[in-house]
Amino acid sequence: MVGEEEVREQGRWVNDGRRNAILPDPPLPSPATPEGEMLKEALSLYRKGDFRTMRNLLLPLLKSKDPAVSDAARELLQRISVDPVVVVFLVGCLIAWMIVVGLYVL
Repeated sequence: MVGEEEVREQGRWVNDGRRNAILPDPPLPSPATPEGEMLKEALSLYRKGDFRTMRNLLLPLLKSKDPAVSDAARELLQRISVDPVVVVFLVGCLIAWMIVVGLYVL
């Protein structure tokens, strides 16, 4: 088990059902490259919660010729993508609401 101080430094907290667990930061290429600097900035924006700017910064990096850069960009974008289960649940609730309104209100 990793100590709490180490966990806070490695990434963000997630709930694994038992106890708070850690979602580690993706491996970033060397920050000496321009793409590495952009990924480092995107990770900083992720930690701050500025997802719109982060997405705009990462979209061009998906087409990078360096597979490490494109993989890290893809992983960061997946962290802020919409969960399909939530979308299905919301659509189901909307359909149920429309049925109730159609049957009992109209």
